[in-house]
Amino acid sequence: GGSKDDILCGNEGNDELDGGSGADQLYGGDGDDKLNGGSSNDHLDGGAGHDQLDGGAGHDVMFGGDDNDQLIAGSGNDQLDGGGGNDQLDGGAGNDQLNGGAGDDELKAGAGNDILTGGIGADKFSGDSGTDRAIDLNPGEGDVNQGGIELFGPQAAARQADDRDLAPPAHQIFLPVVSR
Repeated sequence: GGSKDDILCGNEGNDELDGGSGADQLYGGDGDDKLNGGSSNDHLDGGAGHDQLDGGAGHDVMFGGDDNDQLIAGSGNDQLDGGGGNDQLDGGAGNDQLNGGAGDDELKAGAGNDILTGGIGADKFSGDSGTDRAIDLNPGEGDVNQGGIELFGPQAAARQADDRDLAPPAHQIFLPVVSR
């Protein structure tokens, strides 16, 4: 791609797609693909295969697919969804949402206030600067908090009950970002 808003589609092979500086849509298709969004607000979909997705700068939306994928956010407020498989998600800078999906995933928050959801499987969560929250960190499922993560949701309520904290929990609602 170049400086315009491009739609780039891979095929059944192992493709390398680079969106350039426009607001692009990149679709890897089947195969082990490398997708680079570039410097604008991009949509990256790895499809089937073991894919590497790099959003670059901008507010990006990335989908890994059902295999073992690596998704790397850049400096924008990004949404990463690993899908099935054992995925690695890196939030980068910005206020990001990371969803590992099914599988044993590694979710790493970057600088900014991030929300991490592991999904089914034994997931590893790690935080960074900012306020990072895990929605479903469940040690009974094999999930591990490697540091810097606040519990949010049922796990936080259970921990409060275990600590005999009688103060009412704060109610917060986090809505997914769907506009670009």
